Amino acid sequence: MIKFVLILYLCTSASGQPVCNQESIMPYEYADYSTCVIHGYRHSHNRLIANYDVDTVNLDKLAYRFECKEINIETT
Repeated sequence: MIKFVLILYLCTSASGQPVCNQESIMPYEYADYSTCVIHGYRHSHNRLIANYDVDTVNLDKLAYRFECKEINIETT
C-alpha cells in the first residue's frame, strides 16, 4: 500500500541564496498525493504565521518549502 508523508523545510533567502536548514516530518500519513499537498500548503502557512512575526519574516526572508514523499506500507 502506498502512503505519503509531508516534510516541511524552513528556508531563508536573506543571503541572496535560498537555504533550507530546518526539516520537520509531520506525524501523519496521507492516502493520496493530493491530500498531502493540500495539507502541505495549510501547514506551511499556519506555521509561518503562528511562529514568526512580520518583521522576522521580512528581515530573514523566511518561507516554507514542502514535499510529499511516497512510502510503501506493507500490509499483512
